[in-house]
Amino acid sequence: MRTTIDASPNASALLSSMRCIGYSFNDAVADIIDNSITANSSMIRVDCLWKDEYPYVSISDDGCGMSLETLRSAMRLASRSPLEDRDADDLGRFGLGLKTASFSQSKSLRVTTWRTDGEACMVNWNLETQPHESGWILDVDTEPCLKKESPSGTLVEWIKLDGIGERGHDIAEQHFNNMITELERHLGTIFHRYIDGAHSRRITIWVNGVECQSRNPFFVQKSRSSPIEVIEDGHHKYKICSYTLPHMSKCTEREWTENQGPHGYMESQGFYLYRNNRLIVMGTWFGLAKRKESTKLCRVSIDMDSASDHKWNIDVKKSHASPPPIARKRLRQLIESLTKPSRQTQLHRTRSLSNEQIVPVWKRVVKDGRIQYVLNNEHPVMTQLNASLDDDQTQNVAKFLQIIVNTLPVKAIYQDCKDDETAIDQPEVDIKDLISHARQTRHYLDSNGYTDEQIVRVMKSSELFRLRWQEIESAL
Repeated sequence: MRTTIDASPNASALLSSMRCIGYSFNDAVADIIDNSITANSSMIRVDCLWKDEYPYVSISDDGCGMSLETLRSAMRLASRSPLEDRDADDLGRFGLGLKTASFSQSKSLRVTTWRTDGEACMVNWNLETQPHESGWILDVDTEPCLKKESPSGTLVEWIKLDGIGERGHDIAEQHFNNMITELERHLGTIFHRYIDGAHSRRITIWVNGVECQSRNPFFVQKSRSSPIEVIEDGHHKYKICSYTLPHMSKCTEREWTENQGPHGYMESQGFYLYRNNRLIVMGTWFGLAKRKESTKLCRVSIDMDSASDHKWNIDVKKSHASPPPIARKRLRQLIESLTKPSRQTQLHRTRSLSNEQIVPVWKRVVKDGRIQYVLNNEHPVMTQLNASLDDDQTQNVAKFLQIIVNTLPVKAIYQDCKDDETAIDQPEVDIKDLISHARQTRHYLDSNGYTDEQIVRVMKSSELFRLRWQEIESAL
C-alpha cells in the first residue's frame, strides 16, 4: 500500500541549523545591502552601536519599500527560485539572503518598511521564542511608530549580535570597533563600482556616519590594463580585463599601502569576479595557477551577469564561485599573457642592472636557468681600488668580496620582502661618499667615449644615484 506523509521541516530546528551556514559579519551586512540596491536605493546607512549592553546593527535605505504582502514573501525562506530570470540590478540569488544573513548574526530580526503611498509595516522574527511555535510565525505590526528619513525605504535590525556582548565590555567594545573598521573597508571594496558610479548608478553607503570610500582593487590611476577579451559560453558572455599594478618604486608609500588589499599583494593577486557590478570573489586563481612573487601585481576582472549564476555555481553567501568548463579552459590559456606584464614589472629593476645601468654594483647573471647575483668587478670604484693595491692585497680583497657574495642572505631577504616589502630600510650612502662615487663613475664613462648627455642619462638611471640625483648633479 502506497501513501504520503507530511515531512515538513521543523521551523525552529531548520532556522537554527541555517544560522551555521558560514556567513562572516562582513558578508552578512553586504547581503542585506544587496537587497537595498535591488530596491533602487541611492543611500544606505549601516549603524553599529550598543543597546542595553549588547551590540546592535541596523541597515536602512531609501529604496522603494515593500507592501505587507511583499514583506511577507521576503521573510519566507526561498522566496524566489534561483532559476528565475532577474533584472540587471537584482543582486539576489536564492531568496534566502535576508533571513540567512540576519540569523547568522543574531537570533532576533526586525524589518520595518514604508512606501510613498503611506503604507508601512513591521515584522519581528525571534528565534528565542520560535521553539515554542510549530509553524513559521511572524509578529506583524501594520501601524509601526517610526521616524522616516526618506519618503520610502526599509530598515533591517539585528537586535542583539551573537558572541560579542558576553566577552566582557572592554574586550567586546574593542572587538566590535575593529569589526566596524573592517566593515567599512569591505563594503568600499565589494560595492566600489556602485560607490564611484563608473559602471552603474551611484550609491552612497555610510557606516556609523562615515561615508564608505570606493576601494577599487585595480588602482586604475597608475595601473596598466589590457584590452577586454570576451569569453562566449553559449548564450552567456564573460568579460576579462587584466590590470598590472605599478611597482612600489612608482608609488608613494601611502598609495602602495592603500592598494595592497586586505592580506597584502601576494594574497591579492588573481581573478576578481563581478556579478552585476557587485564583487563576488577576489584574489584567486581558481586553482589554475599558483600565487607567485613575480605575478603579485596582476589582478584580473571577470564580469558576469545573474543569468550565469548556475554556470558559475554562485553560493548562498555570494562569496564563492567556480568557473564553468568553457571559461576555465580559456582562463587557463590566458594566464600566461595576463601575468606577463607583472613579471616584466617585477623583473625590470633587476634586468636593468645589465641594461640601463651601464655600471651597476651588482650584476644579475642567468646560467643554466639559474639566477645569481654577483659583484661587478668592472665598477669604477672597484677598478680604482684594485689599481691602488698590490697583488697580494688585491687577492685578499677579492676573497673577502667573494665571501660577501656567497653568503648573501637571499632567502631571508625574500622572506622579509614577502612579509612586508616596505619594512626593509637600507642605510643610505653618505652624501660625500656618494658624490665621490659619482665623480669616479663620470670619469670612467668619459674615458670610455660617452658624451656628456649620455653620461647624465646613464647616471640618472643608476639605482645608486637616482634618488639623490639633484644633490649629486650640483656637485659634479
